[in-house]
Amino acid sequence: MTERDQIILKHVGQNIISLRAVIETLFFEGRTCDNVVHRLVKQSLLQVRDGLPGGLSYYQVSINVART
Repeated sequence: MTERDQIILKHVGQNIISLRAVIETLFFEGRTCDNVVHRLVKQSLLQVRDGLPGGLSYYQVSINVART
């Protein structure tokens, strides 16, 4: 896990949820965060949730990350 991964997980954990646009603005200088987010989801560190208005999704830390 990279230092940026750890910072993203800390951000999402402290804020309960986060949106892709927020993660890209804060940690990727506006560039896409697709690869990193997909990897964190695949590693079961982040969970993606659908259902916000406008078809937006949000991210939460997994239960295992929340327990640490």
